[in-house]
Order: sequence, then structure tokens, then C-alpha cells
Amino acid sequence: MRTPLTLRGATVRSLIALFAVLLLPGTCLRAQTIFQDDFDRVQLGTSWNANGGWTIRNGQAYNGPDNNWTSLTTARSFAATTYVLETEVTNLVDGYQRAYYLLFGQQHESGEPGYVVRYDPLGAGSLILGEAHTNYLYPRILDRQIITLDPTQSHRIRVAKYTNGLVQVYVGDADGFPDLPTLEAVTDRYPALGKVSWLAYTQSAGKAFYVEYLRADVPVTQKTEPEKPAADGLITALVADSERTYEIGRLTAGEPLYTDRTYTLTSVPDFLENARFIRTANDDKRRTSTDFLTAYLSKRAVAYVAFDPRAGTLPDWLSDWTKIDEVIGSTDPGSDYFELYTKLVPYAAFSPTPYVLRLGANLAAPAAGANMNYLVALVPIASSFRYEAEDALLSGPRPAIDHRGFSGSGFADYIAATEDYIEWTVDVPATSPYNLLMRYANGSSAGRSLQLSVDGKAVSLESFRPTGSWKNWSSRSMGPSVLLSAGTHRIRLTAMGDSGPNVDYLQLSPTSVYTPPASGLAQTVLPPQAFLDRDVAPVASLSVFPNPAVHALTFRWEEAGAGQAELRIVDARGREVHRQRLEARAGAQLRIAVDHWPVGTYAYQLVSGAQLLTGQFVKAQ
Repeated sequence: MRTPLTLRGATVRSLIALFAVLLLPGTCLRAQTIFQDDFDRVQLGTSWNANGGWTIRNGQAYNGPDNNWTSLTTARSFAATTYVLETEVTNLVDGYQRAYYLLFGQQHESGEPGYVVRYDPLGAGSLILGEAHTNYLYPRILDRQIITLDPTQSHRIRVAKYTNGLVQVYVGDADGFPDLPTLEAVTDRYPALGKVSWLAYTQSAGKAFYVEYLRADVPVTQKTEPEKPAADGLITALVADSERTYEIGRLTAGEPLYTDRTYTLTSVPDFLENARFIRTANDDKRRTSTDFLTAYLSKRAVAYVAFDPRAGTLPDWLSDWTKIDEVIGSTDPGSDYFELYTKLVPYAAFSPTPYVLRLGANLAAPAAGANMNYLVALVPIASSFRYEAEDALLSGPRPAIDHRGFSGSGFADYIAATEDYIEWTVDVPATSPYNLLMRYANGSSAGRSLQLSVDGKAVSLESFRPTGSWKNWSSRSMGPSVLLSAGTHRIRLTAMGDSGPNVDYLQLSPTSVYTPPASGLAQTVLPPQAFLDRDVAPVASLSVFPNPAVHALTFRWEEAGAGQAELRIVDARGREVHRQRLEARAGAQLRIAVDHWPVGTYAYQLVSGAQLLTGQFVKAQ
């Protein structure tokens, strides 16, 4: 009678893990071991060049907190040109400038040229595959992935290098490795396995770091084609404070709204058609975290949050976004549309990607009433759009080249004192607030005024200070930012009584700063410093009401002026419709009948001594 085979629990678990690894799709069957160490001895031994501070503790190679920056490096350099390198490590804690390095392909000690797999745990975490041409701290990055590894768990890393230069990096755990690689590149800069090292690098407090095992084998089969799915060209990674699934999709009618519902999109604004969007989980609609969803972007983009229109109060994180008129339709029975809010994704310093969008949860304080989770859409956008003046519609101004320093093929020179205008037809790819900037030269001794209008509506009255010479070009922002819908718009600069400066170009830049135009029965106008022709501080202010005006318009001084003043009002084409001299003093009022004036937008200038106050008002029916 045979004695039954008895296996201890640890042995059974090891066998189960072994069979699990062997049965995983894409797993490399090992034929020949190049080297292996499970660190089950009392000392490291002669197989390792421990650069100080590495010992054996509880069957693991141990790097103590006081010895971070030191490397555990194989004593030998291995000549194999195709291999499967596998290791398991523990305690990947974060900290300032803290990173973990697996180095291979080195011909000498750590820090010499070779390949690098680096994990930076700070924030969302970043894993890179790179080539260290001179210094492993600054490798040439071949592939990158945002990844968060639980510091309380052990993690396994596998690097497979094949004869055609294909390198694949897998990140797994005790249950095995995923089917597809986390990182992938084709490179054969360092053909041989060479020396292999592990090290922890930090500029913050040191932490204990453990290596469970390290081994290399010759793969049984050779892969020839990359397998990692192509990365999204815009959204590099998503990190949600949720156990539920969040996905990247394309915004188009018929697509699912959520990862956990069957509701679909029914309509999408033209400028968002086929845009990337983040398909959220509707079961997260009750979440209240102020830091809930993070999207890492590879390029500048304008973001749009589609929010429940039933919300009585918006969350604080959405308060500085700009609401736009467009909506997104859906089959959600709670509401058949979402309202849209927009914001430029900010640049992110010290981040794995240059742009990062951080959002709170659907019901983050003080939100109330939102009963379906929000969606997020993203549209890539350039940092600015330039339009040359000489290529615009010129009504009065003439193209010129007699003053050097311009861009393009020339500039536009205003001739007449009034009604001359330059009009650009601009095309913007995304609905967003935009800053307007103009490059100009003013060789006269006084400021030159131009009225800025967008699509026929006056926006601001701009005074362009002297630049000292017609050859001296200067750039300045004009008025407040303007909200432009995606598509074509007309931007016009009209002479306002004293001709205009020479204009080189108009530049539009997307921005997150937007203040809706004032509305209501009264508008208090203060003198913006940019409108002043002289370096003096304004001391007067006034209110202009009602605005819009139907029968009469009243100017009232709120603070003391400086003696005599002159009021001048012009229409949208720069034609003067009213001029009057008056005494500017606190409490004084001036009422002007406007019954017979055409409906439209008007601008005014109030000059009092060294002060210049400007503003606009609307004549309504």
C-alpha cells in the first residue's frame, strides 16, 4: 500500500501559483535559467555587489531606510540577448522625489548605460520603460503608464526581451500577470542582459525596501509583434476614487452614457461630435469627495462637464467653470439632457503628463439636486491662434510694409479718424472663453482708440498707448475675455475719432478666466488702467443706467471728479452721436434722451483732466 502524498499549505499555494502562471495567455514558458536567487540564505554572498546597506532579512533582500540610494547588483554580467527577467518587491511607498529602479542591460555597475523600469509612486503613480544613456536618473523614456500600486502589497514585475528587440513589461501580483503588457517598446540599443540591479532612490525620509526574488530565464517562444493596445492620443490615464469602472469613449449619438447603465446619447453639439469623453459610473452619483476623478492628458485641451440640469446648487469645484448654451441629449429617464460647463485644462508642473484635469464628485459640497452622474468631454486645442491684419477685411486701413519688425507680409495702417475698421474672420475649434491680444505700433504722442466688437456686438473701447516709434511694436490684451462658440466669428476694430495704431496681428488664446457681461438696470463703470493714456491714478467713477436703455440714459457720478469734463458717445461704427461738456462732481447727474436713437450698442468716453473713463451701453426698443 502506497503512502499518500502529503503537501504542506505553502507548497500547495506555490504549486497553484505556478500552474496559474503557466496557464495565463501570453505567458512565456521557461526553458533555461540564466540566474535565480530567492534570497533564502543568511547572507547575500558573492553573487551580488551590494553597494552598501543591503542584507538578508526573513528570506528577502533588504534595503534599510538609511541606505536608500544604494544598489543591489549582480556580480556577473550575462551575455544572453533574449530573456525573461522576473522579480517581486514590497513596500513601494511614496514620498518627495522617491522612485524605484529595476536596471538591466548594464555592462558595468548601476548608473551606467542600460535599460530602466522606474516606478514613481507619488500622486497617481507613474511607470516608465526607458534607456539610460548616461545616467539612470534621467532616462530616455520609451513608454509610460500612469499606474497606482498599493504600497501595502507585494508586486511582481516581468520584463521580456526578444531577439527582434521587442521589450514588454508586465506588472502583476500573487495571482499572476495580465494578458497584455503594461509597457512596450522595440529597442536593441543594449543587446545583452548584462548586469541587473534594484535600488530605491529618495530625497525624502528613507523607507525599508524588500526584494523577494530575482531571476532570469531564456524564453521558449519568441514574440515578433507588439501587443499593447494603442494609447489614446489625449487621455493618458484615468484615476477615479471608486471601485467602479470608468472608460474613455467617443462622444456620438447612440453611445452608452455610463459603464453601469444602458442609457445612450441622443444628441451631441457639432463641435463635440466624436470627441473623447469619460464614460462614468452612474452608481457614483451620490459621492461627495472633493477630489474624485483625475484625467491625465498628453496635450492642452478644453474640458466640458455635462451636468444634471436639475441641480439646485452646483458643487464648489464647478463654480469657476463657464456655462455655455449647448446641451447633450440622453435617454436617461430622469432628464433627457445635460447642461454643459467648460474650462481650459491647466498645465501641471511636476506631473507625469503636462496637463491634468482634477474633478470633485457629483455631490461634493454644497451640491444638491443632481440625480445622475456627470460626464466629461475633452477637445484638444492649440495654445493660440494668430490672424495677420494685412490678410483681414480692410475697410479704410491700407496694407503697408514701411515700418520693419512686423510679422507675416505686412501690417494694416488706419487712415481716417472714424469708421475705418479691420475685420478678421476667425474659426475656433472649441466653445470656450478666449483672450484677445493685438500687436501694434503707435509712433504718435497720444493714445489711439479703437472699438472692439465681436459678431457685430461692441465689447470694449480700447486705447493704445504710444510705443515711442512706428518701428516699436508692442502687444497688449484687449478687453475682457469673450465667450466664443465653436465655429466662425467676426472680430472688428473700428477707429474712434483719432485714427488708429498700425496693427500687425490679432491673437486668440483659450482661457479659463471669464466674467459674463454685466446686465440689469444699472452698471457701474470704473476706469480700467489699460484705457488710460497717461500714468495717473483715476479718482472718479460713475454709474450708467438703465442699461439697456429705451427712452433715456442717466450718467451719475459716484465719486468726485476733477472740474470740467467732456462726454462723447459713438455708435458701433464709430460715428459720434453725442458730445457735451459738463461739470464732474460727486452726486451730479446727466440725463440724455435716446428715444430716437437706433437700436444697438454704443460706447462712451468721459475725459476729465488726466482721467479717461470708458464703457458701453445698449439702446433697446
